[in-house]
Amino acid sequence: MELATNGSQKRHRLLHRRGHRQHLREPRSAGGGQLMQSGREIKFRAWNGKELISAVYPKSNYKFEVDWDGKFKLHTFNERQEITDEYGESWKQPIWSTVEDAVIMQFTGLRDKNGKEIYEGDILRYPDAYDSGSDWEETLSVGAIEWDASQAQFTVTNRHSVDLECLFEDIDEAEVIGNIYENPDLLEVGK
Repeated sequence: MELATNGSQKRHRLLHRRGHRQHLREPRSAGGGQLMQSGREIKFRAWNGKELISAVYPKSNYKFEVDWDGKFKLHTFNERQEITDEYGESWKQPIWSTVEDAVIMQFTGLRDKNGKEIYEGDILRYPDAYDSGSDWEETLSVGAIEWDASQAQFTVTNRHSVDLECLFEDIDEAEVIGNIYENPDLLEVGK
């Protein structure tokens, strides 16, 4: 392991270790289809081909669940089946079915300058800079939030110079302006 050369690196290393230990704790339910892990909200939404789904059962007819194949999926119900137990008690239980081809998106844990939650698939407008040849010019870039599996982190597309650490530290200057499913044209404008 490389030794820290300044206080900032040492602080980062200590926070990283603490965060790693907290990450190993068991997640606990926060209700509404959310989990809390180490004080961080674990939330999802989905695109079902027509609309974004974020409300879950019992507030809507949708829920997120790990299916028998081990994949996280969106489920819905349109009807309820009456169930009667051996004591004659009866109730109506939803009949769940998988929403095929639903795209599941995770909450990044970040909020934009307006306090709006930032999810995978959101389109951000954020401060950036580019090399004009003679100097660095400030600009606003537009990019989409994506999960980078190779780095195990969220990233944003179309960055000129701002690195991810700076972008996420200054997220209070960024703004969600749409998402890639309902507003894909915003990415074309941002190029």
